[in-house]
Amino acid sequence: MGDEGDAAAFFAALDPGQALAVALARAGEVGARAGVPFELRFAANRHLVRLAHAEAVRVGDGAAANRYTKLLADDRQLLLFDPRGHGKIAEVRGDLATAETVVIMVPGTGSSLATFAGGPSRDQRAIHNAAHHVTGGKVATIMWIGSDLPQSLPAAALRVYAQDAAPKLRAFVEDLRLAGNVRTTLIGHSYGSTVTGHAVQAGLGVDNLIAVGSPGWGVTLAGELNAPHTSLYAMRHPDDVISLIPPLDDVVKSMGIAPPTSVLGHGSDPVFMPGVTRMSSGTDDNLLPIGGDLEAHSSYFGDEGRSRLPTMNIAEIVAGGRPVRFGEAEDTR
Repeated sequence: MGDEGDAAAFFAALDPGQALAVALARAGEVGARAGVPFELRFAANRHLVRLAHAEAVRVGDGAAANRYTKLLADDRQLLLFDPRGHGKIAEVRGDLATAETVVIMVPGTGSSLATFAGGPSRDQRAIHNAAHHVTGGKVATIMWIGSDLPQSLPAAALRVYAQDAAPKLRAFVEDLRLAGNVRTTLIGHSYGSTVTGHAVQAGLGVDNLIAVGSPGWGVTLAGELNAPHTSLYAMRHPDDVISLIPPLDDVVKSMGIAPPTSVLGHGSDPVFMPGVTRMSSGTDDNLLPIGGDLEAHSSYFGDEGRSRLPTMNIAEIVAGGRPVRFGEAEDTR
């Protein structure tokens, strides 16, 4: 198989049984291959999970074997799976082939294959369920960990992870080859928002870009994203600990170091950028100048408590509606 067009033509010429046989025989190549029908990519990646499960059992890694058992459930759909290192995975909820709106999510610091079930997958489920309700079932969501993310707070100060991930995320989304009338929303939580910002700067075109609890998109002004046709949104609980982190670009400048040569910092806080709609987090009446609540940083995705309104707001954007804006939330909680 050559490029994407060759791959599509190759599989189109096969009968279903032959296509599946090839997908399984060459699962490592087919599972992440643009142009291959989604169902065959799902089958290829399921086979890769089976192989990883067998290896985990062989070496006595019960935790990994348990993770892979869950990924083998009938409703799991993977467009990417690689257990090496911190691991790579991209899971789909909904029907990509018929969806009228598609959401791509990127999680934050500490996210990996080992933590996928306890964080990213749970957050994706919350957004998918809410968006499914608002859109009448016309949505598909993808949670993407297709590149290494920082695994510690000191590492999260570095731009290199976002710079490395950005072209991979752009290629992944573009390789989906969604129809032109499909509405796309790109959501980044925490460091994941930095990844999405760099990907948009690198040319990834989406209808909506949402930063959630963000250390920055990697820019100081919204215009630096070079995305005039993308609607920009940001959300942060006032007491989210992320607000304690100063813009490292400013720190670097104060040290007399030119920011373009630095590897630190992620630009300005998106919630304060002109041209960005700040959505309500449902805690707008708690307007602390800075906050220090560790739990607030992970309280954006869910159907209760302070996660409820953020999730509802995101679902409204996904569906093309109007979110509750910052300062408007007191009567909606």
